[in-house]
Amino acid sequence: MKSLTDILKNHLVDVVGGVSAGNPIYAVLETQVARIPIQKSINSKYSWFCLALIGAGSLYTKGRDYTMSKCKITNDSSLVYRLAHDAVYGPLFSLPSSLIMYVLAGTEWEDIKASTWVNMKFALPVGIACGISIDIFRDLMGTKECKYLPNFIKNQKPRVKKTLGALYAAGSVAATMAFYDYIR
Repeated sequence: MKSLTDILKNHLVDVVGGVSAGNPIYAVLETQVARIPIQKSINSKYSWFCLALIGAGSLYTKGRDYTMSKCKITNDSSLVYRLAHDAVYGPLFSLPSSLIMYVLAGTEWEDIKASTWVNMKFALPVGIACGISIDIFRDLMGTKECKYLPNFIKNQKPRVKKTLGALYAAGSVAATMAFYDYIR
């Protein structure tokens, strides 16, 4: 049985891995395609991160892992199968989670409809990006190997890989905030 420390570590790795890919993409989609106000978009990022921390992130990744196992997709399966799975799983999870996230962010109904519609239109490629991000971040942080990483990264010492993971997460936050600052 896993210790509480391992469970929390896996949870945080999965949450950060998922939001690191999704936040910059959704910041652009919400403000430039759905045209919701910048502050509402920022609020939705906070809402999603909080939801992810209190369990939605684990729900996403555990559901993803479960459906992959039911489809007999393993770490050794073809990348095409893994990406096809994430392309389907992302939109199925995105609809209910988008509605909850925007309500919690205090978004008006018209903006909720527009943003959810945009999220669903782009959920296929975003689902793929988030799936790849989760798998790579898990490997960088040492919780589960993935085959997406090139050997020159995969063969690094754990400290170097964790540093790269931290830089990736920080870069995601920086890119998202830089985008918001640019469009203000």
